[in-house]
Amino acid sequence: MLPPLRHRICARPMTISWVLGTLMLWTLATYALLSEGVFLAAFTDVSSVLYLLLAYACLSGLGFFAGAFTVLWLVLRVCRYINGAPFAVGDYVTILTGPHVGTVARVYELTVGQGGGLLPRLDLGADVAAKHLDIFDDYSLLRQAHTTNSNANVAKPDATPARLL
Repeated sequence: MLPPLRHRICARPMTISWVLGTLMLWTLATYALLSEGVFLAAFTDVSSVLYLLLAYACLSGLGFFAGAFTVLWLVLRVCRYINGAPFAVGDYVTILTGPHVGTVARVYELTVGQGGGLLPRLDLGADVAAKHLDIFDDYSLLRQAHTTNSNANVAKPDATPARLL
């Protein structure tokens, strides 16, 4: 069973901020072109429309940086809150992104990340822990209300992670 859409969307805060930055730039460009009277005149010629589409495509690339510098901090806070962060040792979580998507696992340790924040380490087995592939960002995990070890979807230590369908 898939987690609700809002949780799957919030697992990708960079994409959200990119879309918001792109929409900000497109809105500013459209307003500027409309106020100068260029926007409506551009639709009289096919090459002008193609140039306008190329300009909007370039603005979407710049939207990545515009969103990262303006709204990413807010999107990260909201997404962490929606997905149930901060996590504590012993919490059960569902992984929302990456190769272990859909796996329910237990947080066995909190480690300090490069930014100084606490990142949860999940109990996905010894081979995954040895490679440090069990460290996840807290916005890419969804807190489970209550999960027991008898659940078939829970990852067992030293075993292949189970996946939710």
